[in-house]
Amino acid sequence: MSTTAQTGGSSGGPDNAGDSTQPMHSIKRKPSSPQLDDITPQKKAKQEENEDAVVHLDIDGLKIHADFWYPDGNVVLVVDGSVFKLYKARLARYSTVFDSMFTVDGERRAQYEGSPCYRLPEDIKSDDFVAFLEALETPFKYANKLPQQGTAISLLRVSRLLDCSTACALALDLLHKLWPHEKPTLSVPSKCRFSDALKILKVSRECAVPTLRKRAFYELLRSAAFWKAVADNRRGLGLADEDLFALFSARNALQQRWSALIFTWPYPGNEMCPGQGVQGSRTCNPRLLKLHLRRAIWRADIIESKDYEAGIQDPIGWLGVLVNKKDFSGQGWCETCLKERRTAWLEAQTSWWAMLDSWFDLS
Repeated sequence: MSTTAQTGGSSGGPDNAGDSTQPMHSIKRKPSSPQLDDITPQKKAKQEENEDAVVHLDIDGLKIHADFWYPDGNVVLVVDGSVFKLYKARLARYSTVFDSMFTVDGERRAQYEGSPCYRLPEDIKSDDFVAFLEALETPFKYANKLPQQGTAISLLRVSRLLDCSTACALALDLLHKLWPHEKPTLSVPSKCRFSDALKILKVSRECAVPTLRKRAFYELLRSAAFWKAVADNRRGLGLADEDLFALFSARNALQQRWSALIFTWPYPGNEMCPGQGVQGSRTCNPRLLKLHLRRAIWRADIIESKDYEAGIQDPIGWLGVLVNKKDFSGQGWCETCLKERRTAWLEAQTSWWAMLDSWFDLS
């Protein structure tokens, strides 16, 4: 929470922050009478010359950030209309940019309450900088609860701009937990908004993190809302033509593989249920013991259950649903036949997920 600092005159709002950080005016501070008796005219002239050189920061109209304004801090930072009073040594320890900034200091550095003041680049926003400071001050904050995507992105961007490897590593770890890419652990239906996936694509390129794109691309591929948006206003999405082409190609390839796999009946190389003729073995329903009926009934079951329709939209995700589906046996299929199909589906899910790397050029 932030509070507006007031220093005598009228206080401007945050909207004027861009201009209010500029008024740094020189203030001549005269020594008191007792001091005048203790110094020579030469020392007095030198003292007044040094005091004239001190530039004081006018924070009228800026916002003091309550959580990061330490009374015993020794450096003041102006960031996007907000001011922070922090510890110089701690910032320099984690950020090579701050370390260099504090080492190469100018003689006419502005001050506030005796602390030197620095203005960070305009591309670092106040909220993003707060996320960065929270990561430094409370590194275990996200140990048990993941942050919002926007917070993790803010942390990544600022940590890269300030060259802070500790915060950058934390940001990447958080984003990879939000967008896992190593295994196809997909929620069905998807809980992801395609707008979030588009943001991740952008950030992954800005910050050179291609591993984030895999999950983002697949979330777009299986999003009906995304494809509708493509049809309505493709240019408005801000998606590069090569990315859209890759999405079209990958979706087509997956749908072809899905159609071939899902209509393949159990033990397609056998003419009968493998349990048939084996003493003590459970077999499929008698109507499923003839090859031509097995093929026809399997296909009908897949269509009537709407598994085909669901999978054509989300091939990799729906394979996970089928692997855990329990009601196939109600159609008369034996567990041996269903186990064979589950194994094939699981292998396909892993294989197709790996194919995304080449389809989206993520190597």
